[in-house]
Amino acid sequence: LGASLVDANPASSGPYDGVRHKIRSWVSQNSSPDPTSPADEVRNFVLQDRFLTRLYEEIYYGVSDRLSRVESGEDFELGSGVGLGKIFLPSLTTSDLVASEFIDLQIDALALPFGEHTCRNLVLVNSFHHLSNPLQFLREAERVLVPGGRVIIFDPYWSPLASFMFTLFHPEPFRPFAPLVPQEGTHPWDSNQAL
Repeated sequence: LGASLVDANPASSGPYDGVRHKIRSWVSQNSSPDPTSPADEVRNFVLQDRFLTRLYEEIYYGVSDRLSRVESGEDFELGSGVGLGKIFLPSLTTSDLVASEFIDLQIDALALPFGEHTCRNLVLVNSFHHLSNPLQFLREAERVLVPGGRVIIFDPYWSPLASFMFTLFHPEPFRPFAPLVPQEGTHPWDSNQAL
């Protein structure tokens, strides 16, 4: 969820404007939602839409096929948002920067609270491009992963077709020349689809 969601042009219109509004509200609150919160509404919207439910099901089944099967370590999803990963992969421990009723842990992916070599898999679905310092995250991943552990990233691919679709339906920016280290004042909800 990028900072651009909060600042997006309210005059724009499209089939997902209601969802955009709910996500913007949730992001601007930046707190643990109650049962009637916009986060709950976003989760329900996704789960009630056949196409989106099937899409996430396929994504997480693809993630499942790529999980490391080494004996030791735990499996974590970072940037779990509204906790869809837990629905399709119940063994995942979900986490996010912002507390929510849908996640297990509130943590920062740039300062993982795990000991060395304690994680088997770190899963990021549509969240890698939100990391303010991807290199710091990769250093953390190297520190916490067991030998044979994996980082599994499912993030947007910016093809010509995706460019068209993201421009219409997704207000997050695409900055191919942005630095890989954070700039002063980087907002935690900022994003860069170019990662």
